[in-house]
Amino acid sequence: MSPRQLQVFDNPRRDSRGWVLSVAHVDVVQASKLQHRLPGRTRLAPVDRPGRMPYGHDQIIERAVADVRNRYATAPDPDRLLTEPFTILELRTLHESVEGRALQRDTFRRLMEPQLAGTSQTTSGTRGRPAELFRHRRAPSSK
Repeated sequence: MSPRQLQVFDNPRRDSRGWVLSVAHVDVVQASKLQHRLPGRTRLAPVDRPGRMPYGHDQIIERAVADVRNRYATAPDPDRLLTEPFTILELRTLHESVEGRALQRDTFRRLMEPQLAGTSQTTSGTRGRPAELFRHRRAPSSK
């Protein structure tokens, strides 16, 4: 996927140097895919503790986090972060990372499972009972 435009921030009091417009974009990628692509002094920071942010950038981060959480609230994996096939546990773990809190197991499964495509396969060689494997449900093709 590619970055999506999030919002234009244009409050004239955001920057003491003058009225500056900021066009914010948001993209969700696995941190492991960023490690070797970050320019020199760039650093990754947790969204709930980004550090001191000038010019209202803290509000931009809050808006981006809310946007991503809203997208994940009802969709299984809108940014396709999971490698297929995956288990409901792996999907729930992803959602808990996005949400920043634990999610109720059964409620989560009831919401997400109808939106997934079963593979008729299960995990093997793992601890406990084998788990069913799923794929992202493909959007119907338009003809």
